[in-house]
Amino acid sequence: MRLLSKYGVPWLLGMALTAYAAILAAQLLPAAVIDRIDQYFYDLRMRTQQNKPDPRIVIVDIDEKSLADIGRWPWSRNVVADLVTSLTDHYRVKALGFDIMFAEPDGSSGYATMEKLAQTELKTVPWLQQRLQALKPALDYDGRLATAIKGRPVAMGYVFSNEPQSVSKGALPPPAFTEADLEGRPLYAFGWRSYTGNLPQLQSAAGSGGFINPVLDADGVVRSVPLIVKYGDGYYES
Repeated sequence: MRLLSKYGVPWLLGMALTAYAAILAAQLLPAAVIDRIDQYFYDLRMRTQQNKPDPRIVIVDIDEKSLADIGRWPWSRNVVADLVTSLTDHYRVKALGFDIMFAEPDGSSGYATMEKLAQTELKTVPWLQQRLQALKPALDYDGRLATAIKGRPVAMGYVFSNEPQSVSKGALPPPAFTEADLEGRPLYAFGWRSYTGNLPQLQSAAGSGGFINPVLDADGVVRSVPLIVKYGDGYYES
């Protein structure tokens, strides 16, 4: 009785774990049930851990105050360019990552419209092309953002999806490696069929990027993010 009172709980726990391992090995439970049990214990462990924010990481949030001060989203790319310059040059951030995409050109300055007019209805105005070229550095907001990003530690975010390949837009950074690099070695990775990336001039200026979409568990909860996923014959980083 003394041994039972002293070691009973560890023995029962060990027997329960052994029985659970045997059930898993014999595949007596459906995979969905096993996954749900694993998720339960994972959630239990996460709730009991003392999680502390990492003081090295700062979230620059587009909140109600910034929307009231600057205006509704999306902001013009020249505003984002000023933000990038401020964070990297003034605040000296070691790395800056975007969890938003810039997939469409920014025409809010009206430069694209003026350029089109200069090539069509107003192409006979002799000084217009020269004047537009002089204004381009100030009014090409995508170009201003690309200039702000280039040479700075900026990573662009993009998302994968399983929509048809025809809906893909924007550009991706180079893959971390390809199937050819594996030289026939097997590697399991979650695969996607399409993506939404950033304008090519922005992605090429950044020089790096990562996907920002997680993979939901069956109950709709995000518990982890894959480090590598597969698109085409390339493997891309988060």
